Amino acid sequence: MEENGVITEDLIETATLFDRGAQDVYGRPSWTKTTIKVRWEKRNMIFYDENGRIVRADSRVFTQADVKPGQYLYKGTTAATDPADLPDARQIIAVKDIYTLDGSVNLRVAFL
Repeated sequence: MEENGVITEDLIETATLFDRGAQDVYGRPSWTKTTIKVRWEKRNMIFYDENGRIVRADSRVFTQADVKPGQYLYKGTTAATDPADLPDARQIIAVKDIYTLDGSVNLRVAFL
């Protein structure tokens, strides 16, 4: 199926999704990581976030995974357990859902 020029069957790139878990006694978060299929595009964009602030993003990532603002994405796979150890890991600043005609979510676009 094609959505915004992206065919969901062609999500052939791999990314690592980091999700924040509980904090340890020193206030450092633990992280869970999942490997997901994506289409990663370098593209400069300016848009309004959910609070009405102007935000700049330099990448958008198409995926069918349940991504959320505040999570981190790293292009490729990694043995690292903390996105802070990866200079190229990027925080998701906004997510847009793309729906099918029956109202179900078909694709998500994460802005980094």
